[in-house]
Amino acid sequence: IAQGEMALEVFLGQVKDKWMKQELELILYQNRIRLITGWDDLFTTLDDHMGGLALMKSSPYYRAVREFQEEGNLWEDRLTKLRGAFDGWIDVQRRWVYLEGIFFGSADIKAQLPSEWSRFKSVDQEFVSLMRRIGQRPYAMEALNIENLQRTLDRLGGLMGVIQRALGEYLERQRSDFSRFYFLGDDDLLEIVGNSGEPGKVLSHVGKMFAAIASCTHQDLSPQEKENNGIITRLDGMVSKDGEVVPLDNPIDVTSNVSVKEWLKQLESGMETTLAKLLQNAVSDDASSLAIATTQQQNDKQHFVSWANKFPAQVMILATLINWSMGVDSALRQDGDSKAPLISVLSTIEAKLQIMAESVLQDLPSEVRKKFEQLITELVHQRDVTRTLIDDGVSSATDF
Repeated sequence: IAQGEMALEVFLGQVKDKWMKQELELILYQNRIRLITGWDDLFTTLDDHMGGLALMKSSPYYRAVREFQEEGNLWEDRLTKLRGAFDGWIDVQRRWVYLEGIFFGSADIKAQLPSEWSRFKSVDQEFVSLMRRIGQRPYAMEALNIENLQRTLDRLGGLMGVIQRALGEYLERQRSDFSRFYFLGDDDLLEIVGNSGEPGKVLSHVGKMFAAIASCTHQDLSPQEKENNGIITRLDGMVSKDGEVVPLDNPIDVTSNVSVKEWLKQLESGMETTLAKLLQNAVSDDASSLAIATTQQQNDKQHFVSWANKFPAQVMILATLINWSMGVDSALRQDGDSKAPLISVLSTIEAKLQIMAESVLQDLPSEVRKKFEQLITELVHQRDVTRTLIDDGVSSATDF
């Protein structure tokens, strides 16, 4: 009996000694306040001691000694309250850190969400006051001496929940206005809308919104030109993930009075317009190289290499596909035997392949070599399909 009672007495002494001396681990945040850290260890110790107190009640020695019951109930009540307070505290602290970074880090967000900013200022003032109080006496049990702590934490959590929902609705409106924002998470989108005056930060996310654009090039403007026209920067080209640069048909001026989604819409429109014009020119210029197979002149060969160098890889390959498809379709729609026209199409493809095969043997920049290799792959496919059409005696577009 004495040993059993001694074990309970030792355990209760350990619980009391631990929590009367338990200091909270604090860390300085943004040179403003000290926040609680080390939550995992705190919760683990709390749960262990609360479990031990609950298990102790099943002991016959506990029920036999009134002092054990009083002490056990007292610490069970204290630790239960402490656990509830810390559950609310960690949630409030996490929400505050998230919203503090948004509102204090961006003047744009404050201006676009004035009511939420006003509400958060009130929350911030109260939370900072609470943390400064606990910072003066950073002991766990000190939290139980703060009047209406649980109610305060619940209220702050509720207010920040309202702010976060309003923030979510605001972000959803932004996505509705510019659908490419749906490719971004909330944190990325907040960084974009909160930094409309800093295109560099916005462009770091452009690859998530545009599958083939990694960044944009910009012109070097004089300080006077920027000041006179209110221009922050002038975007003049698109850069792919492989480093290929495609100049925009019309440069985009990013100004201080234009929202970020507006100039991103201009970038989207400029991308479409630029590629459409490039494709039109590429198809037209490639059509002029059909004489390669018959002339085999050096000028014609050089013209084709220059054409392949002139246009972006995807535009070049698509133009090749278009002209090949049109050439095959034209051959199949001619009156009489279509074999001779198809052989002419095949000869042009083989001539282009020969030129590319010779070109890749030369010393070329890596991006040019990669482009030529992609074109060779496409031309080989076109050659094989055209040969199949000839071998199978296809003579009409309706033979399939």
